[in-house]
Amino acid sequence: MSPLRRAFLTALLVLPAMQVSADPVTLTAAEVSALLSGRTAVGDWNGTPYRQYFDPNGRTVYQPKGGRPDEGKWRTSSAAAAYESWWERSGWSGYAIAREHDTLYWVESSGKRHAFEVVDGRKLGF
Repeated sequence: MSPLRRAFLTALLVLPAMQVSADPVTLTAAEVSALLSGRTAVGDWNGTPYRQYFDPNGRTVYQPKGGRPDEGKWRTSSAAAAYESWWERSGWSGYAIAREHDTLYWVESSGKRHAFEVVDGRKLGF
């Protein structure tokens, strides 16, 4: 077999495996808890930059840029979406958290994704 043909056949075998590993991975409840507890999510939600701190005791503070902070609750659940938050005006709602390559996403039930990153500690200031 020629070296060119061997390289082509090898590429055919390797490319599908690379594509599979590129698919988003949904985090489990235990992974979400380890990811968020004592840390701050930093992202953009529908055009508004925000920071959200997740206290290990189940409290959370959401700080939109230019807005007032909102205090709520958070928990993980293996029954539905891995992450659930509670806010006075809306009650409990759930989101999956997915990782694709090095990017994390909140995933709404509609499938809409919002990229974010996580930093250590309580970092609510802009």
